[in-house]
Amino acid sequence: MKTITFCSFWLLLTVVAQAQPPQGFSYQAVARNATGDVLVSKAIKVRLSIIDGTPTGTVQYTESQEASTNAFGLFTLTIGAGNAEKGAFKDITWNSGLKFLGVDVAFDGSTNYQNMGVSQLQSVPFALYAVNSGTPGPAGPKGDAGTQGVKGDAGAIGPAGPKGDVGPQGAKGDAGPQGVKGDPGPTGPAGPQGTKGDAGVAGPQGPKGDASPWVGANGIFTTSATLGIGTSSPKAPLHVAGSALYNFTTSARFFNYNTASTVLASGSGYRMGLFVENDVVTNNTLVSTQTVTTSDARIKNIVGSSNKQRDLETLRQIDVTNYTFKDVVKQGNGPQKKVIAQQVERVYPQAVQKRTDFIPDIYAVARVDALPSGFVLKLEKTHGLKVGDKVKLVHAQSGEFMEEVRQIIDEKTFCISGSGIESTDKLFVYGREVDDFRVVDYDALSMLNISATQALLQRMEQAEKENKTLQQEIRQLASRLTRLEGNQSAVNAFSRWHPNRTQSNTIQKRNISRSTALRTVTNNQPGSTKNREAHKRVL
Repeated sequence: MKTITFCSFWLLLTVVAQAQPPQGFSYQAVARNATGDVLVSKAIKVRLSIIDGTPTGTVQYTESQEASTNAFGLFTLTIGAGNAEKGAFKDITWNSGLKFLGVDVAFDGSTNYQNMGVSQLQSVPFALYAVNSGTPGPAGPKGDAGTQGVKGDAGAIGPAGPKGDVGPQGAKGDAGPQGVKGDPGPTGPAGPQGTKGDAGVAGPQGPKGDASPWVGANGIFTTSATLGIGTSSPKAPLHVAGSALYNFTTSARFFNYNTASTVLASGSGYRMGLFVENDVVTNNTLVSTQTVTTSDARIKNIVGSSNKQRDLETLRQIDVTNYTFKDVVKQGNGPQKKVIAQQVERVYPQAVQKRTDFIPDIYAVARVDALPSGFVLKLEKTHGLKVGDKVKLVHAQSGEFMEEVRQIIDEKTFCISGSGIESTDKLFVYGREVDDFRVVDYDALSMLNISATQALLQRMEQAEKENKTLQQEIRQLASRLTRLEGNQSAVNAFSRWHPNRTQSNTIQKRNISRSTALRTVTNNQPGSTKNREAHKRVL
């Protein structure tokens, strides 16, 4: 089966200063396959293009070259020394605009080039620039001094000089006049929460506000329900458009959805729209076209390869379960086929983590009655709560909020302090907070599956080897059977004319018995040592 190969490249551009600048510069790259392994001693074809202005601009020059990787997967070319396919290297306008390098590679001697991407040449080769700019002529004679020009504007104040030594304390001067009142200072930190005051009377209805979006500085736009950064028409509560260049400080491998391949980023620019320095947590689906994961050996204490046979046994014990979600509002009621964290934890605990979260163990509407110091929530089902538990509640207008259980009235009724809840309101009780909410690391399960698959491959290869040996033994037994059947035919002919019929009959019966037993054993699949021993006994 043919495997499609992908490569990762690093660019090294070098121009050597000489009396006559060379028409070319060096290009080095390392070829790797899709798993990041170096391609050693491979013949490749490389097509290089110099692009003007933008990555999709006009191609000023294209050439192709053949190369071979060394023992480290490295190959070196001189751009400008290949077979020109478009334009001339000497006609490249190095002195005008940005320049980009496009790379296409073909493997195994074919001409099926695969695009490896386009990257900007961060600095123009200065010797080549000098060639295209021409050679300056000799300096001319010094001219006569011109007339004195008018006095120019004062220049900008230069940087402050070094601080001098502190002089002696001078005499106290007279008090100056009162200065103008300064701008208000920044607001101080908020004081402690005061006691709740009595509710005031409702004020008059204010005028209807302007419904137009608010436009802030630096491309920030907001309406009453959405915030857009870089876009004036946000499609979600937070919509970030555009991106910024980010340089990785460590190697990171990510999956590119558009090319269905993994790409290695290391010390190179990567454009991103949102940078978060800590975990991103969501109570619903995370949708992404690319996922970046750090995977550098220099940040790990490597213990050794995993035991593949043991991993296969672990994978065999993990149960894939059919289920639906209890929270049908957020999760829907569609069928699911995945693992259960508690079951995985029993056989593969390193793939399960615990955190604090709410579970939908009540998931029912409660009637709300007011108390002098709180509210009573009455359910139609048992709640199983205790004093001190935290519960997540959902208000039709206010949304989700959390309250602590202050008192248990009975198995269906409990009290909370509450704030901003009217006695006529109904609340939806989602469930309690737990500190052992389990989440599954599906990356860990994927790696376990890879290791187990490798163990199955080893077993299959061993079975194929044993099967080959057994097939050879079958052929040998079949050959012996053919000889025995020939002997049987000779005995039959001999018995028809030999005077001693008793002896011939004895030989005939013995050969018939051996032939019948040998056919029985040969027709069985010889899949064990027991069958091979049976063959030997017959013969």
